[in-house]
Amino acid sequence: MSGIKDEITEITSKIEIKQKTIDTLKTDLSTLDEELSEEINQLQSQVAILGINVSRYIILLVFIWLAHQIIKIITYKITKSEVARSLVALFSTIFAIVASIVTILIAFIGNLPFLVTSLGVISAAMVLALQEFISSFFAWFVIRIRGPYRKDDLIQIQTNVETYTGIVKKIGIFRTELKEKIGGSSLNREQFSGKIVDFPNNMILKHPVKNFTLDDSILWHNMDIVVTYESDYKLAGKVLEKSYTIILCLH
Repeated sequence: MSGIKDEITEITSKIEIKQKTIDTLKTDLSTLDEELSEEINQLQSQVAILGINVSRYIILLVFIWLAHQIIKIITYKITKSEVARSLVALFSTIFAIVASIVTILIAFIGNLPFLVTSLGVISAAMVLALQEFISSFFAWFVIRIRGPYRKDDLIQIQTNVETYTGIVKKIGIFRTELKEKIGGSSLNREQFSGKIVDFPNNMILKHPVKNFTLDDSILWHNMDIVVTYESDYKLAGKVLEKSYTIILCLH
């Protein structure tokens, strides 16, 4: 009997130990559950705060670029000077870009590794994106100082793809507009095509430019006028004289 009692006592002792273990595990699980719930709540709070902050920075970026566009519109309304318009557009764009970069940096200032990585990516992207604008801006200075062409000059610029001929209508900080003329190599027979050709200023640094009116405002033109045997040649002569007089008065 004593042996059976000892076995029962041993089994009871093991059960009590296992029960204590189970109780301990329950306590640990309860503690873990509470900690996990607290972590989830903190994460949700951080996500909510991050969402609010991101929304604020997005609104600020939208405001910056909206102000940039408003400044350009106001400038176009209050001045007709192409130089003034181009300069305002240039400095307004630079300000908007710098303000946007500062805003993004402030938004992620607490995350130094991300900030360093972002700076590298942004710098590389800006170099690639702005190299054409920078070279075109430099070419604008060349145009203004050296004067390879001026407004209302008849020029021809040959690119790798096509040759453009026309009257210079606008010289912007970044781009030049031509009122295109057609006629191939026969410039004395050219006619307006009705198209406006727009090309970046840095083209003058890469391709040759011919200016037909830089040193002289007179350009030789040939015009074929067909007068048949049945035509009134006296009337044709009067029309030509009148046209010649009008052309001289215009120039």
